[in-house]
Amino acid sequence: MFENNLTSPEKVTNTFATEFLDILRGRRIIDLAYFAKMLQQGCTGCEEPLEFAGCVNERKYGLASIFHIKCHTCGNVTNISSGKRQNDEKNDQGPFDVNVHM
Repeated sequence: MFENNLTSPEKVTNTFATEFLDILRGRRIIDLAYFAKMLQQGCTGCEEPLEFAGCVNERKYGLASIFHIKCHTCGNVTNISSGKRQNDEKNDQGPFDVNVHM
């Protein structure tokens, strides 16, 4: 059905789903209201709203995470954290609330 040099849509979808699931294995604590707001604020390149399915990487900080989300419009990668951080006057990147408040 498909030529040898083309990839079937099913294979592309399965490859994407496998890579996405490999990045996001396990459980997370996410402030849903904050996270949804940040996705809606959009891409730092073109300001289009982001989709979590565009996650290409994750960096964990204790119970918190920073997700690297690729824009489906311009391809720019925007970092979105799983929750708020406390303000640190030195570098403006204090600890995540989830790692401090229990």
